Amino acid sequence: MSLVVVGAGRVGSAFVRAAESAGLAVDVVRREGPDDPLRSGAIGTPILVCTRADALEGVIAATAPARRADLVFVQNGMIRPLLAAHGLADATQGLLYFAATSRTGPVEPGAPSLFWGPHAAAVAALLHGAHIPAAVLTDRREFSREIGTKLAWNAIFGLLGERFDESVGETLARRPDALAALAAELAQVLERGLDTTIPAQALVDRLLAYSASIPTFQARVRELPWRSGWIFRAARSYALATPLHDHLLAETGYAAAAAGT
Repeated sequence: MSLVVVGAGRVGSAFVRAAESAGLAVDVVRREGPDDPLRSGAIGTPILVCTRADALEGVIAATAPARRADLVFVQNGMIRPLLAAHGLADATQGLLYFAATSRTGPVEPGAPSLFWGPHAAAVAALLHGAHIPAAVLTDRREFSREIGTKLAWNAIFGLLGERFDESVGETLARRPDALAALAAELAQVLERGLDTTIPAQALVDRLLAYSASIPTFQARVRELPWRSGWIFRAARSYALATPLHDHLLAETGYAAAAAGT
C-alpha cells in the first residue's frame, strides 16, 4: 500500500508519520506544491484529504475524475451534501478521535476513530499500526449516527466552551442541564439531516463519555458553516425549534454568520 496525503497540517502530518513508521511510500500534497499525485497517481491508492472543509471544493476539482473514488475525507461537520453534489456520496469518510497538538508532536488517542467506505479498512489498519485505535463501520445508517454524534459534540462543546471560556472538563462539570437540553435540540435536526435515529439520551451518554477522556481540551467555535451554521439553517428548513442553540449563537456573536447573512 502507498498513500497520498493532502494537507501538511497537524492531522495530515500525523497520518504521514503513521505511514512512514509502517514503511509505506507517502506523497504529500501541500498548498504551495504540485498536485501531480492527484492527477497521475495509481488508481486504488487512498488519498487522505486532511484539509479544512472550506478547501474541499478545490481538492476535488484538482483530483483527476478517475482518482476521485480514492478520496478519503476526515473533516468534521456536515460535508455530505457537498460530497453528494460531486458524485462522491459513497466516498470513504472518517471520524477522527485523536488529538494532534502540533505537526511533530505525539498523537493523543481518545475513542477509536471510525471509518466507512471503500478505503475504510486500509486507513483503519494504518492507524492501528501506529497504535492509534480505529474501527471500520459497514452500515451507512450506523456511520450516519456517528457523524451526528461527532457533529453534536463539536457544536455543543464549541459553543459552550466559547461562551464561558472553559475547558471540556469544566463544561462537563458545570453545565449538565445545558448539555442535555442542547443534545435534545440537536438530535432532532441531525436525525432529519442524516436520515438515521439519534436518541437524545444515548447522544448525551456518548457526549459525556468522550468528553471525560479529554477534560483539558479547549473546544471553541470552528468551521461555523459546516457545524453550528449547518444546524441553524437545517433547523429552519425542517421547521424545528432550537432555542438554546440559537441563544448561544447570538451570545457568542455568530448568529448572523450562522444564518449566512
